[in-house]
Amino acid sequence: MDTESVIDVLAGLSVGTVISWVAVFIMIATAISTFAIKVYKLFDKYRDKKDEAERYREELNQFKDQLNELAQTIRIITDDLERRKESDLKQLRFSIVQTCETALHNREITIAQLQLIEELYDDYDHVWHKNGYVKTVVNKARKLPVVEDQD
Repeated sequence: MDTESVIDVLAGLSVGTVISWVAVFIMIATAISTFAIKVYKLFDKYRDKKDEAERYREELNQFKDQLNELAQTIRIITDDLERRKESDLKQLRFSIVQTCETALHNREITIAQLQLIEELYDDYDHVWHKNGYVKTVVNKARKLPVVEDQD
């Protein structure tokens, strides 16, 4: 088709037909642009949600790191408490045995020594749930004659 034949075809169209085709073209262009705008808005929402999810992931990773640090600190504190517990238990055992052996050596026990032994042994037996040699020494000390405390 050359230029003259296109002009002949257009000249043969009525004004109403041309206006109808222009209106159809405008409607199609409007529909395409409206669709493109909606797609862009959906894409924009998706991008915002994706960015928000990424921020949440970063925060979650920070919380996990903090939680791991706290867990490590708790392990250190727990280990330290276990060492202190063992040390306290040894000290308690030593105090009970030392007081009992002193009384057994003297073949008598003072009221203050007996009260001290009973208090310490109560912790040792009921709190620490320990027994054995300490119980034997305490029972021997309980059988000793009780004397007045010396001032």
